[in-house]
Amino acid sequence: MLEEQHRKLELLLDRSVDLVDGWRMIYKSTKEIDDHFLEWGQFYLRRKFSQDMIAPDDVIGGCPFSRYTEVFTALSGRSQKHIAFAAILKARYPSLHIRNLLTSHPSVRRSLNPLRGTWMRIAAKLNQSWLPSSSLATIWKCTRKAARQHGRH
Repeated sequence: MLEEQHRKLELLLDRSVDLVDGWRMIYKSTKEIDDHFLEWGQFYLRRKFSQDMIAPDDVIGGCPFSRYTEVFTALSGRSQKHIAFAAILKARYPSLHIRNLLTSHPSVRRSLNPLRGTWMRIAAKLNQSWLPSSSLATIWKCTRKAARQHGRH
């Protein structure tokens, strides 16, 4: 099922990634690609040992665990997509160093560098195409509230 979907997307994935400056990758995504890798992220997280020991409505740091799961799923799917695009370029250009492909993404680096970004800015960037509208923002608010309640700012 997931492998079959991936094979159907291979041509689209191949056309969506390119090399910049001879060593960095850049890619464009579509809703179809994003949905596929979000499903991949969900599948990956379901395989993790003990992931079902906490109920979705259990509260951690003032937030329901389901909010954390949404964020983890989005990040997992996004990383799986990045790895897939890196593999395409590595196959296309065998002399490339995989480390360069895996550690660079121009559009994300520009928006998050020099790591002065707040959780809200990171949430806004991820929410553009991956997360339910308020997941990261909710976690940020909950953890800030919990920290204030425990005297940690």
